[in-house]
Amino acid sequence: MISYVTGDGQVYANLREYGVPIWTASPATPHVTVTCRLRWGKCPIASTPIPPGAEPNVGSDGVLVVVDPSDGTTHEFWQARHTGSDWSVSWGAINRLTGSGWGGNATGSGASRLAGIIRVEEVKAGDIPHALSMQSSNACSGTHRAPALKTDGESTRSDCLPEGSRVQLDPSIDLGKVKGMTKAELAVGVALQKYGAYIMDKGAARLSVTFELARDATPRTPGAAYRSAGLRWDYYGMPHIPWDKLRVLTDCHCAS
Repeated sequence: MISYVTGDGQVYANLREYGVPIWTASPATPHVTVTCRLRWGKCPIASTPIPPGAEPNVGSDGVLVVVDPSDGTTHEFWQARHTGSDWSVSWGAINRLTGSGWGGNATGSGASRLAGIIRVEEVKAGDIPHALSMQSSNACSGTHRAPALKTDGESTRSDCLPEGSRVQLDPSIDLGKVKGMTKAELAVGVALQKYGAYIMDKGAARLSVTFELARDATPRTPGAAYRSAGLRWDYYGMPHIPWDKLRVLTDCHCAS
């Protein structure tokens, strides 16, 4: 499974096009009416606080996350669109900030869209204190692994990765001695050793990691904080991390 998804020696950083915009609502943020375009039942985010200026990312997922600390929830949009004050989504979910990180249809596996996202401030600090969110074009069709609730995977290869799988970078590697390692790569690598990452969704790349969309990102740059930490462009492959030393865990818990 690892040999296939890391075959080109890179795992791609979703920084801009599929980076996740995360906005925080205040008690004064107005609630807007949101229409769900898919007929999957009652729209779970029909009334949502959306801060002025909030926009979904420009990728086909059209993702937007709004955190509402006042009631401890996160509102997660999939394929969001808006014209003026009118918002619609293909679907979405509301999850609790103190919950398990699983529930709803914001991702293919049923994971919260906020769960596992690498934040801009974490990259600045060089410390990512949690498990990561990964996507794969080789996510299995028709099968998933707990804690995932479902799958949107399409791969029928014998080496496919079930959504819900947890991968870990070999914790015995001294990443500080790896030549060329950037600040961001070191932070990602250490997090993968300590906490691992869940396969949460299908994606176009064989394997990718999701980051927060920086507010200063442009089509030419993923943002100043990311660039200064060595993430030079959207989909940067983080080539100095020894990706061939990833392993798929037999359960969802890291050993360290």
